[in-house]
Amino acid sequence: MYMVTTREQLLLVVLLFGATDIYQSLIPSQQDVMEDLKGNLTIPRDSPLQNWFHTEDKCNWMSVNCSSDYVTKIRIGNQSLGGSLPATLGYLSRLTTLEVMDNHIGGPLPKFARELDQLHTLNLSNNNFSSIPPEFFSGMTYLATVSLDNNPFLPWNLSSVPLTDSENLETFSAANCSLYGTLPAFSDQTFTNLHHLNFSNNNLTGELRSSLSSATSLVTLRVNDQTGYGLVGSLDFLQRMPDLTQVWLQNNAFSGQIPDGLQSLEDFRANKNLLTGPVPDSMTKTTTLRVVNLGNNLLQGPPPRFGIQVQVDYGMYAMENNSFCSSNPGDRCDPQVDILLDIASHFGYPVRLAGSWKGSNSCSVNQTWAGVTCDGGGGNITALNYTHFWLSGTISPAISSLTELRNLSLAKNNLTGPIPEELSRLPHLQMLDVSYNGLCGNVPNSLINVTVYTGNALINQDCPRSPPSALRRNSSYSPP
Repeated sequence: MYMVTTREQLLLVVLLFGATDIYQSLIPSQQDVMEDLKGNLTIPRDSPLQNWFHTEDKCNWMSVNCSSDYVTKIRIGNQSLGGSLPATLGYLSRLTTLEVMDNHIGGPLPKFARELDQLHTLNLSNNNFSSIPPEFFSGMTYLATVSLDNNPFLPWNLSSVPLTDSENLETFSAANCSLYGTLPAFSDQTFTNLHHLNFSNNNLTGELRSSLSSATSLVTLRVNDQTGYGLVGSLDFLQRMPDLTQVWLQNNAFSGQIPDGLQSLEDFRANKNLLTGPVPDSMTKTTTLRVVNLGNNLLQGPPPRFGIQVQVDYGMYAMENNSFCSSNPGDRCDPQVDILLDIASHFGYPVRLAGSWKGSNSCSVNQTWAGVTCDGGGGNITALNYTHFWLSGTISPAISSLTELRNLSLAKNNLTGPIPEELSRLPHLQMLDVSYNGLCGNVPNSLINVTVYTGNALINQDCPRSPPSALRRNSSYSPP
């Protein structure tokens, strides 16, 4: 076995120290880095930053802070600066704040020469940066506040420029900066202090449920004004965020109901979406709300009355802007309309119904309610036909309150659960068609004088707690 001699050990130490010295000599000094920054920027002659050209020590430069000769803060926002940022900024190993907002700085954001692992605040908003490298946030473990707003980046997404190293993130704002695609998951297990997200005016798509369902500490959320198809899906994930004060969702394609129980809301804007169902009572009764905008949706039920402290877009009460049963805040709906809304609630308030169910007269000759047939002049509903309406959910027992109903067709949908026993109370019912669904349980015995079309694999069998997916596929109708 070969033994390293003392002489060889000494030689190795000398070589190592020599290599270290060489490496250290290649690292630019703090002064050199700041000279790079000065050389890369275009500084107007009347700017206070002209002092950089007349003062040798960078720690005496305007808008630069140091500690023990290390640069810790650079705050040069709103100085009409041009030029670009050098990659050597990464050598400012103790930099905690970099603010260059409201200038004309452009070019690609650099891949920093080293990781800015002490950086806490990064504000690059309102500039002309053209692209952002995939590794840009790599190693920024202390990062808490980021603003990239209003930069003409090439299209990019957060899956290719990950934030996973920045577990201390509190605020991330990337409005109007060419973001596209779906958002990654912002889990509170990863981002334990995340309070503010702003993705306004981009080209985001998909649902937010999977991205934000675990971001339970959010206080403000802005995802308004997405181009193209916009964001879609339910807003139920908001119920997991008890501290939300500001929510901007306008100009997207969100659907379903406004969640109940958002007790901390101060500013809620969801105009120009596809929201359906009634406005929850909790929203009208909360004492914190100051601004609400719900226009251009398909909201149903009684028009909500908000407190005098709330700034309301009163255009939302117009029939062309929603599907309320009246245009007067606080009015109640006709009892027959209330029954239909209960029926729709079991289907999740589908858009197809909400789009035509407007006003407080479901038998109006001037307004056709989808699927509703009435008698000649008595104003009573005699038939409901929702065949092939892509409905899901369950059959509402409230149908039994439509006492003049003769025909009920719910065929070729994706309904589950039992046929309500209450349907046997309909004195004039002649036909019930529930075929091609995923219904289960027994057909009520009292429907003996009614023509019933079942056509469901689980009819006359006990309803399983969780029907196997194969059974659901075989039992439900899948329209071509």
